[in-house]
Amino acid sequence: MKHSTDGTYTVQFQSSLGLFGAGVVTLSNLEVSGGDSGFLFAGAFKEVGSELVGAVSVSQHADGMISIFGPMRNFELSLCGQITNGIGQFTGSMVGMPQMKIKVVLQQSARKVA
Repeated sequence: MKHSTDGTYTVQFQSSLGLFGAGVVTLSNLEVSGGDSGFLFAGAFKEVGSELVGAVSVSQHADGMISIFGPMRNFELSLCGQITNGIGQFTGSMVGMPQMKIKVVLQQSARKVA
């Protein structure tokens, strides 16, 4: 079943360390996949009231790339936010390290076809 948030999005993110990045993700039935030049993203969300709450695993695919949290190869994010009119705004943190915070902004670039 299609969800109203299904589509391809550009994504920009910034950590509490002041480091930032950008990539592309696809949402399909509240499952997310995508990546950037150094990392792959995969996870799932569920609707909790008017918000989307979920976890995203981040894994390095290119040696030598530094994450927005420094020299970490693999980690999981806990995220919460909303997508309205093709714009998503999420906040969260690294699982197990709540001081490592993240802000994420999504901009829908194309509706998923199929």
